[in-house]
Parts: sequence; structure tokens; C-alpha cells
Amino acid sequence: MQFTHPYVIAAGFLVLLWLVYRTLSGTWNPLKVVYGADGRPSTSKLQFWLWTIVVLFSYVALYAARVKGGSFIAINEIPPNVLVALGLSVVTATAAKGITVSFLQNGSLVKPPATPATSGASQVVMDDDGSPDLSKIQMLAWTIIAVGVYLIMVNHAIKHGPYDKLPDIDAALMVLMGLGQGAYLGTKLVTTDVPRITAVSSQRTATATVVTIQGDTFGQSQNGSLVTIDSRPLSVPISSLGNTQIVFNLPATQPNGQPFAAGQQVLIGVVVNGHTSATTLSLP
Repeated sequence: MQFTHPYVIAAGFLVLLWLVYRTLSGTWNPLKVVYGADGRPSTSKLQFWLWTIVVLFSYVALYAARVKGGSFIAINEIPPNVLVALGLSVVTATAAKGITVSFLQNGSLVKPPATPATSGASQVVMDDDGSPDLSKIQMLAWTIIAVGVYLIMVNHAIKHGPYDKLPDIDAALMVLMGLGQGAYLGTKLVTTDVPRITAVSSQRTATATVVTIQGDTFGQSQNGSLVTIDSRPLSVPISSLGNTQIVFNLPATQPNGQPFAAGQQVLIGVVVNGHTSATTLSLP
């Protein structure tokens, strides 16, 4: 009987893992593992996932080629750069999560609920406000290039040997990937798009109470901006939003269902890319 091609065996192994994942997680979507607790896809988790899949596929395919050649000894030599790539992916994903958790705990970062605009696959190359993030693009670009080159090397090894070890990742690509990961983590640490409220005023009209928030760094679109009242998301549409001013009509009722009263103190907040600023307002 003709030996099955190593690629078929490696692909079958990944399918088996997929079925086990489906059994344990209850979902057929293997990319769910790259989503964070906030419902948004994580760029660092995606990179970790890519390298994990690539190394698993490469190992099984190369070992199948080794068995085809008559040797059943396991591949016991993993090149140093492959180990470094896996290690860097783990460190980057762990550090990114640690930075986010730290910011959340000290109150300098607030994660509003994910929306369809902020939970799609494109978010892996976007800021929370929906604009392209150069650090994410750079990190993923070098990762994809390195993965492509590595798979070409694996293909050459399967066709021509040797089968005793995995191919190594080029040192130059390792440096470029490392720079991309450093830029990504550095951007997370020095994010400066924190909103600042300088004034809040309200005016009662015949039909509603109009609230105007003045300040800066509010953003130009609502994708990354959120207004809160007493720490709850605003339940009515924003009338106008600009980088220095937000105007909206106060809802008819408070979060507890009671109407707002004249002279009542309410906490008005603005959340931009997870960063929050708030101040109190006395209603007319």
C-alpha cells in the first residue's frame, strides 16, 4: 500500500485536534482561542496561535516523512530559533495581558463592552477606536513573512531531507519579529489617548435636558468613545461627537428607572479606547 503523503497526515492531525477542541469548547471556530475576555480578538494571541499551528504541522509532516524513509525514531532536535519564536509568542501574549490587567486594576483603563465594530477579525490590526495600529500591522506582517518562509523550508526538508530535525527560522527574521513584538508591547505601555474633561454644562429645553461635555481627546467617531452616566453606558444616541466636544440629551430616567430630579448630582464620564475621565454635573 502506498504511503500517505506527509502533508495529508499532518493535516489529519490538525483536524483531529480541531475535533478534540470542538468537543471540549463546544464551538467549531478554532479562532475563538485568540479572543480575550473583553470579546475582542488579541493580536498577540493570534501570533502565538499561528506559530503553534505551524510548528505542530511541521513536526508531524517531517516525522511522517521520516517514517516513510524507514526510521521510527522521534525528532528530538528542535532548532533554537524555533524555540525562541514560540517563547517570544508566549511572552508577548502574557505581557500584553499583564499590561491590560494592570491598567484595569489601577483604574487607568476601562474596557467597554465589545460591539460588532470592535469584535470583528479586522480588530487584530486596529486600535479600539477603529483606526489602523501600525505596531500591530508590523508585528503581524513580519510574523506572516516568517511563517511563509519557514513553511517553504519545511517543504524543502520533506522533499530532500534531512528528517532528523526541524528547519530553523532565519536569524534576520527573528530580529525583525522581535522588533515588531517590542513595538507592540511598547505601544501598549505608552498609550496616551486618555480623554480629558474640562467642562460640563446642561440646559433644560421644552423636550429634554441637553448636556454638553467639553475637553479633548474624545475621538472623531463613536467606535472608540463611550459616554457614561453614573458609570453606566449612555442609553440614548449622542447628538454630536467631536474631539473636543460631545453633546447628548439626558435620558428620561436614571439606570434604576427613576426620573432625574432638578439639582441632582450625576457623574458624567467619557471612555476612549478603554481610558476614562469623569466629573460631576448638577442638573438644572
